[in-house]
Amino acid sequence: MRLSIKKPLTQRAFNQNMDKAVKCALIGLCSATEAVDIASDKCWQGITVEFIQAHRAREMSAVHSAATSTKNTPLLQDLNDRSWAQSLN
Repeated sequence: MRLSIKKPLTQRAFNQNMDKAVKCALIGLCSATEAVDIASDKCWQGITVEFIQAHRAREMSAVHSAATSTKNTPLLQDLNDRSWAQSLN
């Protein structure tokens, strides 16, 4: 991936990226392999813990919004839904 963006992977860059990938794993963000995969998929020049955290937050937000979406419920069920009124009692 780095060759395709004309940024050859030097030994120093490799060591820095591996250290950051291990740091992601140590803080429980993702495995080191996942960190490398995410950075490669996104065509990032390197691994940045903050970028990985932001990427994970966006993923979780997308999963949450998809789970709470009413697109998959029938219209009649949506029109008769009174679950929102239960909190008013």
